[in-house]
Amino acid sequence: MEIEKNKEIVRQLFARFTLTEIDQAMDLLADDAIWTVMGEPRRFAYAGPKTKAIFTGLIKGFLRSMVKFNFVPNAMTAEQDRVSVEAESFGESADGNKYHNFYHLLFVVSDGKIQAVREYLDPLEVWEFTGEMKFPT
Repeated sequence: MEIEKNKEIVRQLFARFTLTEIDQAMDLLADDAIWTVMGEPRRFAYAGPKTKAIFTGLIKGFLRSMVKFNFVPNAMTAEQDRVSVEAESFGESADGNKYHNFYHLLFVVSDGKIQAVREYLDPLEVWEFTGEMKFPT
């Protein structure tokens, strides 16, 4: 059943979304996939639609300051080509700064690849962890 295959692809993304396997996680996205973090880019630099390449660079930059990171799916629902996930993440920087955020993500999966992601999260948690709302460099 296609729905179960789509859910498995999303499960694999979460399993690979670690400090050492970001490239493997991003391999599950189609080359022309768009990852959209909801919000106003003028208020939150991560917000707005990003190509796979741009999003990969952003997430690697964000995770660069972490020594631990886990992205955990807590609940998953699927219908047709969509997989909806409630998730949370746990991270820690080398100086002991903790990161803990909650998410709702909607994945569109077809032809064995993630075509689009719409992500909702708490931008203030990102701000508290990074200390700024601009892109990490």
